[in-house]
Amino acid sequence: VPSCLIAKQTAAHVATLRGGATPLIIPLTFQPRAAWVPDVLDVRVAAAYTTAAGEPRTAQCNVLLPLCLVCQLVPPLKNSTYKFTLDTNKPPPTLPALFDDMLQQPGLTEEAVARITASAANVLTFQYYNGMDATILVSKTAGRYRVQSGSLQALWMVSQELVRRLSDHFGRPGEAKEGEEPFMVAYNEPLPLADFFACIDEHFACREALNEAHSLLNDRAHQFRLIQKRLLVRFKDRNPAPLNNLDALLHGTYNQLIDIGHRVERCQADLVEASNRLSCATHLLLLLMRFRFGLDDQNFEVLQAHLSPVVEDTQEQGWEEMTDSAMTHLLRTTLAKSAKETATMPQPLQFPVDTSKLKKHITIVCDRLAKGARVYRAPRRRGGERSRDKAERPAAAASAAAADGDADGGRDRDGDGSVIIVTSSSSDASWSEAGDDESAAGGGGAGAGAGAGVDGGAGEYVGVSWDKRRKLWAARTNVGDKTVHHGRFEDRRMAAAAVDRAKRLAHRPQPNGTTLQEQEESARLQPSVKRGRRPTSRFR
Repeated sequence: VPSCLIAKQTAAHVATLRGGATPLIIPLTFQPRAAWVPDVLDVRVAAAYTTAAGEPRTAQCNVLLPLCLVCQLVPPLKNSTYKFTLDTNKPPPTLPALFDDMLQQPGLTEEAVARITASAANVLTFQYYNGMDATILVSKTAGRYRVQSGSLQALWMVSQELVRRLSDHFGRPGEAKEGEEPFMVAYNEPLPLADFFACIDEHFACREALNEAHSLLNDRAHQFRLIQKRLLVRFKDRNPAPLNNLDALLHGTYNQLIDIGHRVERCQADLVEASNRLSCATHLLLLLMRFRFGLDDQNFEVLQAHLSPVVEDTQEQGWEEMTDSAMTHLLRTTLAKSAKETATMPQPLQFPVDTSKLKKHITIVCDRLAKGARVYRAPRRRGGERSRDKAERPAAAASAAAADGDADGGRDRDGDGSVIIVTSSSSDASWSEAGDDESAAGGGGAGAGAGAGVDGGAGEYVGVSWDKRRKLWAARTNVGDKTVHHGRFEDRRMAAAAVDRAKRLAHRPQPNGTTLQEQEESARLQPSVKRGRRPTSRFR
């Protein structure tokens, strides 16, 4: 049951149930919480039963509760503190026809329905049972819908219900009948990040107040126990000393404990309400981001999993640090611009000092989504075209190595279970590996497996290979007959970054005016001199 609703009965026991009999109906009663704005109307119903053979089974389904459970229609109100506009490519239907079930509730008389629809057929106002309201206005010509309210969190449920009913009326976005244009929803205004950040600050302030109250309660409880111990010692003495107002101090500390306990309860209630407002604001921001950036279902699910509208706070960790960690993960993986961003290590979850980093990371994610980046990447298939490409690349690289006379082509150079096929020319080197379907063949391929754009010089091979035995990416630089290992990494882009750093270090001028690469090349070309053992004398 969602936290914004109350169920009078959460479980029902049925002794026996036979197939083919009259379906059993179990009535369930729900009611909204008075002070909360509803954030979800989905209820999960689960049935656990045992078959005739004694085997346990479970079945579950999701049920969407009606909108009339949490709000009602009232005469139109003009309250436009918060508002936004959704654009569609279909002619708008009348709102009374779109929300006809709301006009057929038993509590609405004909006079009430007449007052609601008297002003115009393109305006409807919904009032929640906590007093907040939201209004929908429809353009008479274009398919534009404006949703406005006096509070940000009140916009979410009405907006989501409007989009759902429009999708059912015209068909799901992107799906259309033959010869018809698919139904599309767009949001072309700036995202309400400032209002969303205000909800984050309010929630974070409630968490800080609760932590401060918990700390103060812990101190007073410790003081109360110390006073009790001293009083017990006084009472156990044969010749007890005067109490010196310890009894008054005990009573005062006890009263402070009661007051601080009430303060903790108030802070917990404030945090629950702030969490509800933040959840509604997050739902609304995700909805607007989906239509603003044109995200499909897969990208929206990934984004919703990272910027979660489920706000749960404990004493160990809360929504702010978990969301900040998730946003940082997106910026280091699918939304990373360079290999340098992927090399940063994640920080442990700690109670943040403020919310500035979280706001910054959310803003960066929105900016990169606006520039065309996406958070979902299709998984690589083992079979099919990509697998054929993986099998063809080593063969092509091996033939090129044979044509250039490379004796090391297709051979395990290091004996570590990895296969590297290298082709060289007079100016540059190209490589490929047989062990991963994402690697790129050729000198500096498009993927990160080509060393993140590192080009090899004459007689030098730079690359990242897949270590089959250790299941890691190996970064190495081969200069002549010498192989320099730079470590093994779980992420290929981190290995490519290590190769890039080694490449820059090799070409950096040294104090003697030469580079490390030139020193290695000169040392390789000089004839080797075997030094004999110096004779020693018994006499000094």
